[in-house]
Amino acid sequence: MTDDVLAKVARSRDQVIKRIRRVLYVGPDGTVSPRGPVELSFADGTTLLLDSGPDGEALKADTATWVDPFKEPLTEDNRRFISKSGKWTAFDVTEEELFSRLIEQTILQVLLVTTMEGKITGVMFQSSGGRLHAQVEGDELALSVS
Repeated sequence: MTDDVLAKVARSRDQVIKRIRRVLYVGPDGTVSPRGPVELSFADGTTLLLDSGPDGEALKADTATWVDPFKEPLTEDNRRFISKSGKWTAFDVTEEELFSRLIEQTILQVLLVTTMEGKITGVMFQSSGGRLHAQVEGDELALSVS
């Protein structure tokens, strides 16, 4: 499915980015990890969720919106678990300075990053407002914007 989803996006030159969410791990002390899935929403209603694949090397892509498995109402067991271990949380970063220049911009090019064996490990979106590069690094998805 990942290859099909990325191939579909790669062929869509006129996609306009409407929203970006980062899914980051929040520890019990409130520390937020810098790496984790990214969710892009486009003007045509398409959503693209990128993450590290199960092998820890390949890029995983899906067209589903990320759903919090620990959303309210929480059981008392889940509440204790979260307070002890933390949890993944989605953050809308659309209006953050780093990401805001990509919003309402058209995707001009999508480049898939592959290993010599052909495994897709990352993707770079070139828009009229800048670049967003998602790359699997050591079991996690790293993101950079330029």
